[in-house]
Amino acid sequence: VSRALAHARDRYTTWVSDVLFPLHERLKGHDTLDRFRSLEATQWLPRLELETLQLAKLRRFLGDIGQHVPYYQELFRAHGFVPESVESLSELTRVPFLTKVLIRANAERLKARDAGKLIRYNTGGTSGLPLLFYMGPRPVSHTWTQAWASIWRTVKMRS
Repeated sequence: VSRALAHARDRYTTWVSDVLFPLHERLKGHDTLDRFRSLEATQWLPRLELETLQLAKLRRFLGDIGQHVPYYQELFRAHGFVPESVESLSELTRVPFLTKVLIRANAERLKARDAGKLIRYNTGGTSGLPLLFYMGPRPVSHTWTQAWASIWRTVKMRS
């Protein structure tokens, strides 16, 4: 590759990653830049700090589903599981796994009361029967923005 072509490619990559992509994500209402900054800020944390952060996020997530998702509200109560007091990942073994059978049997009870508009999704059914499930716009956005933030970080590291 000629030096001029490599330079043009680098300028284009920089323009897309520093101007076009952030503008695109902002116009779509995504928080990709915030997620990118969070990845940047946490990627080199010492192990103990990272585990503390992960545990805090896990507690928040479990507390949220324990408060807003009827299935988990009942499950946690039945097993004496208190999300806010989780001190290690090993405590999750007190809660049964969520299986496809359970998802099918509890589809309505697995919907968060505060979810808002839900979008129906399904798996391809490669194991026999497709699995139907619902997600709100926030989890969908989170999944995509987390993926794009990760990709963007890789691009930024190369430029």
